Amino acid sequence: FVRQSGPAAAKRVVLTSLTSPQERHADLAMVLGSLQRLWLEGLSVDWKGFSANERRRRVPLPTYPFERQRYWIDAPRALLAAETRAPKKIVKNPEIDAWFYAPAWVRRAQPATDARVRGPWLVLADEAGIGDALAKNLRAQGHTVACARAGEAFASAGVSAFTVNPRSANDFDALLSKLTEAGIAPKQIVHLWTADPLPATNTFEAFARAQDRGFNSVLFLAQALVRSRDDAQKSDAIDLTLVGSGLRSVEPSDLVSPEKSPVLGLTLVAGQEYPFLRCGTVDLGAATDSAAAIAERLLPELLAGPSGAAVAYRGSQRWEQAFEQA
Repeated sequence: FVRQSGPAAAKRVVLTSLTSPQERHADLAMVLGSLQRLWLEGLSVDWKGFSANERRRRVPLPTYPFERQRYWIDAPRALLAAETRAPKKIVKNPEIDAWFYAPAWVRRAQPATDARVRGPWLVLADEAGIGDALAKNLRAQGHTVACARAGEAFASAGVSAFTVNPRSANDFDALLSKLTEAGIAPKQIVHLWTADPLPATNTFEAFARAQDRGFNSVLFLAQALVRSRDDAQKSDAIDLTLVGSGLRSVEPSDLVSPEKSPVLGLTLVAGQEYPFLRCGTVDLGAATDSAAAIAERLLPELLAGPSGAAVAYRGSQRWEQAFEQA
């Protein structure tokens, strides 16, 4: 009955102590198998009590037979041929002056739209309306979009509008569960909560709010994505684009918000911890354009898929972070 209860049973270990009429296993084997699984799940077992009535005897093990049989799994021939054709050779550069690089910003055009970038989309909408305008543009192009706003408790209005508490990991689990049940588990996620300006007063509460809307929310979202994926989905990639303001120093007049900076490190590491997650960042700077204009500018950026580069917009100019020899 538990196994038939749908998603609630997906994350639970369900074991029986006796075989069902349809199974042909011996009852003892079933009990021992269930005990073994319980131990693997972390339960403590009274092993002395388990073997209290048994008598142990020493059994000599056979010596190594030296059969000279090889059980190595060979790589595919195509891969072996490729490695043979192009062997990797790493040579140390003796010139120490050529060892160092420094980040720099280079003006580059927007990448071309990739037709393979499809939804469903999840937009963590900001308070200024950029997320709403972006969702409208995506829907106009035929994409399925769900929006989530930051609030005090989880709530849903249908399958396309949600409220999530950024401080609650359970809220992100509930959000993804609702989207999965509706058949619109996201493949593209746009995080806009760091696009909102910080309060004018520099207080501990303002700093904590920045962490909740930035670092903590991205961390909880990534962890929830891992928990929500079954074995069939483990190879499906998910694109996460963080769109914020005050994240990067591109021009001399830029003001960087230290409160928002921790999330940048997380976007670099998340893709290494979770290979299915591809992260990109877009910094809007002190954008003065309307929310609709910013959304219009972001749309082709998002439809090109994340390149892993750090992107920044200053007015209509697009910049990418590069590394130059120093």
